[in-house]
Amino acid sequence: MAKNQSPQFHTEIVEMLLNLYTETTGLPVALYLCSTQEFIWSKPRQFSPLCSSLHANDAVAINDECYKDHVKRCQEAKGTPEMCHLGLWNLALPIKINGQLIGTLISGQRRSKDPTHDSLSRRTLSKYLDTIDPEKARMTMMLFERTHAVDKKEFNEKLLYNLTRVQGHIFTLLQKSTEHESLRRSKIQNLAHEFLLPIQSIVADAENLYNEVSETELKEMANDVLQEMRKLAVIAENMRGSLIETKEQKYHFTKHSLYKCLMVPIDLYQKEANKKGVVIKSPILKDHKKMPILDMSFDYLQRAITNIIHNAVKYSYSSGPNTERYIGIVGEYVENFYCITISNYGLGILPHEIASGKIFEDGYRGELSADRSRTGSGMGLPEVKKIIDRHNGKIEIFSEPKGGPYKTTVKIYLPI
Repeated sequence: MAKNQSPQFHTEIVEMLLNLYTETTGLPVALYLCSTQEFIWSKPRQFSPLCSSLHANDAVAINDECYKDHVKRCQEAKGTPEMCHLGLWNLALPIKINGQLIGTLISGQRRSKDPTHDSLSRRTLSKYLDTIDPEKARMTMMLFERTHAVDKKEFNEKLLYNLTRVQGHIFTLLQKSTEHESLRRSKIQNLAHEFLLPIQSIVADAENLYNEVSETELKEMANDVLQEMRKLAVIAENMRGSLIETKEQKYHFTKHSLYKCLMVPIDLYQKEANKKGVVIKSPILKDHKKMPILDMSFDYLQRAITNIIHNAVKYSYSSGPNTERYIGIVGEYVENFYCITISNYGLGILPHEIASGKIFEDGYRGELSADRSRTGSGMGLPEVKKIIDRHNGKIEIFSEPKGGPYKTTVKIYLPI
């Protein structure tokens, strides 16, 4: 399951299970979801006096250090008692589906009556107390002493037994959700594959027609059909790529010239640019011998560049004040990379969308494009980033207003 996808399940049912556990045991409990790196906490929290003091300013927020400690414990869940960074003991039970860690239940945050555990807790807490002022250290120690201590019998009968039961119920919920999601993804992948087969057949027929006919008008019609079907093929490949984990995609790297990787996408959207009165300026293509030969997965890299040029054409303004009606494509050597820069003037991207990385989230479309008639799936840029990452390259995007339209620049760095 991709990192940015979480199993879809009924949060209300999970919260009900967690609340029942807390009411039964008097202990706090949370479900950590690995996919979103978020906690679902029981309500009320039932934190220990020591934990509650750390949350005094905001009862909902988790102290940063506690949060990091909880996340680490959940990601490395062992299913045995473990001590937190302040000397309290808890239990983290992993929830795995097909061997993959999906989530973790964590509960406890109490002292232990076991002499060995208690001694270890006090040594750990003392290290923390040495880093804070004496008055705060005294108060913290007092809160530690007020925290309820559990013995082995109470731990096994109350915490472990009940937490295991909750673990079983949530496992069932997550398993059903994962199976449903897997079935949905499988159906869409099959649909994308089925969609591609006739497209590829039409592309082959259009190529044959283009090569065989002599009449100029028929040749132009055949070429139009060919180009439109190639565009559909890119969309279908984007759809399929968005559903498959990067590690599952088969990349075959061989040496190719970057020239063709650029020429095919430019040729594909040249007519659409012409209709908008937008000129594609690409001085680097005038002397293709200067363009580098790189190790690349040719089809994937060409698709990445196609997506960027498609966006540049689609979001360019065809009219309006202060509008530059051209798309610039330049290339240069930058340290150990060859950098391709593609710029256009038109609809832009807001700074926070770039800074937060939202533009690379699958299915996300920019705020400025929300009320436009331009079509889009939000799958193009995420695919571009996945492909460039697999080439050990990097991508940078800039977008700034230029007296009306935005100048949007995409830089792709490919290792040489």
